[in-house]
Amino acid sequence: MELALIIITLLGGGAGLWYVNRRRKHLVVGTVSASSAPAVAGSVEMAADALVRRGQHRQAVELLTANGKQALAVEILVAAGDSVAAARMLASGHEYVRAGELFQQGGERRTAAAMFERGGALAAALSLYIDLKDADKTAELAGRVDGDARLLERAATCLQAQGDLLRAARTWIRAGKVDKGATILERLGRTAEAVAVLEEGGWLEAAAGLHSHLGQHRRAAYLLVRAGQWEKAASELVVDGDFLAAARILRKIGKLPAALDALRKMRPAEPAYRGGMMLASGILEDQGRLGEAVAILYDCLEHLGYSPENSEAIARLVELQWAYGDLAGARASLERAIAAGIESEPIDALLDELHKAPGDSVFEASGLHGSASGQGPRRSTGSSVGFPRSDRFHLVRRLGRGGNALIFHVVDRRNGQELALKLLFSDILPEGEARRYFEREARVASELRHPNIVRVLETGELEGRPYLTMEFVDGVNLLQVLEVPEPPTFRQRIGICVQLAEALSYAHGRGVVHRDVKLENVLVARNGQVKLTDFGLAKVIGEASVRSGFIVGTPSYMSPEQIAGKPLDARTDIYSFGVLMYRLFTGRYPYDPTETSIVTWPPSPIEPSKLSPAVPQALSELILKCLNKDLSLRFQTAAEVRSHLLPLGA
Repeated sequence: MELALIIITLLGGGAGLWYVNRRRKHLVVGTVSASSAPAVAGSVEMAADALVRRGQHRQAVELLTANGKQALAVEILVAAGDSVAAARMLASGHEYVRAGELFQQGGERRTAAAMFERGGALAAALSLYIDLKDADKTAELAGRVDGDARLLERAATCLQAQGDLLRAARTWIRAGKVDKGATILERLGRTAEAVAVLEEGGWLEAAAGLHSHLGQHRRAAYLLVRAGQWEKAASELVVDGDFLAAARILRKIGKLPAALDALRKMRPAEPAYRGGMMLASGILEDQGRLGEAVAILYDCLEHLGYSPENSEAIARLVELQWAYGDLAGARASLERAIAAGIESEPIDALLDELHKAPGDSVFEASGLHGSASGQGPRRSTGSSVGFPRSDRFHLVRRLGRGGNALIFHVVDRRNGQELALKLLFSDILPEGEARRYFEREARVASELRHPNIVRVLETGELEGRPYLTMEFVDGVNLLQVLEVPEPPTFRQRIGICVQLAEALSYAHGRGVVHRDVKLENVLVARNGQVKLTDFGLAKVIGEASVRSGFIVGTPSYMSPEQIAGKPLDARTDIYSFGVLMYRLFTGRYPYDPTETSIVTWPPSPIEPSKLSPAVPQALSELILKCLNKDLSLRFQTAAEVRSHLLPLGA
């Protein structure tokens, strides 16, 4: 066997003879002086170093490789400028990522990309494939790389530049540029896919635009409501021909002229025509336009006829005619109803009142006279309209009307107890949806027992319509409290807020979120006791939700998460409580109540202390903390709000 003899001088004195087998299977060592011979491993490295110093890099690499010193061999190759050879050596040892780096250093980018991919360094591999304009590999790896938006944007740009639009669109979406991806998908005629990705990505307004383009106006309206674009949602419903739903939304956000315009588009043949005309008459009445309200209901009944199913519209017409001063017209309408054989307690009650009225009575167009005076009935305080025939409950007067119900002051004939009776009657939600909310209110509120929450006593049906009875509160709601000539003092307002915080804390502690905290749903009794009412939209935490296509609540009080249709917890009530306090202490909303989308924008409302000098800085900060758009930065419980309010009323 042919041997090569290498003589080297070792550090520390002595000499050694190294015999290297040319087949590189093993190293045979013989020593001149056993006492001065170094360890074998160290001797190999020194021998290789000596070869490198003599410029014999290849031999040094062979020596190190033969003795399992690949890492040192790679370093020698890299130092000698042979990165590619070093990379191949690393690849043979399955060190793919380092091999990729050296292939890239040596200019072999495609091989480097393959090494990176094999070693799991997908971002590095994708970056090289983008540079190489390899559309297939770029698209493939773009679907596997996560969390690097800038790299994915590069990939999408690369694919788009090469005309690979479908894969470019999907890559834009992965990069978080949902709008760009959807635009390309729409251009490719893949509108349904574009809509799906926009909805999933939270681009609700853009998704609504595509739904509208597809003629799916109802779905567009639903998404626009979720996005806080209520007026645009109403426009979509108008295009869809659902004028009543559009008018309900417009009325809810205070766009009354637009609501009336929508209702005037309705035709008698439509099933919802009667409901639409009654809604229109209510809007006109609220605006003091009683003559127009009378005319619109009169025309409605001329089209639909005087029949039992229209008895409520007839009673409303009579009431409006009477309030407007048209006593003869009111009597004529009642006579037509009686001639048609219509029997209902509201019509009978109105007939009795008309018989008592003087024949030449002419009343103010405002309709402010009460029935107690013998002059026309006032709907909001004394009318019996909408109350079904009942042997058990004696109607005292109608107290008011909520979104889904009429509320009456009644006396239970069995025991003489005064009650508030809430009767399902919705012109805001469809009947089935309204019934679900009504039944949930009865179930949820009946389990709450707190001095600051109106007690629900029992439930039942009158003439097929659900009702619930509640304790009767002799007082007014908080909005009405603020409208009296001498509104509450600062300390009294703080006391009201403390009581409301106690009510919310109690409800939240039992897993109940109110979802409609507002001035109108807070009653103040004559003795100053505060009562939270109307749990019609309440949600039990953890209870499965029914996705109905409606965002429930009062827009001007809704939290950002409620407007967006996200899951809610007690902190949504904290936000609404903040809106209530803002109004209570400044007389203003924190935002324009007709532009609910602003709630989701970064700007904060004006500090209450800057709007009213009577608001101390501590209270101003408390209110703004309730209104924080970041859930984690709000007060987390109503009990916290209460603890911060108490010192302010001291």
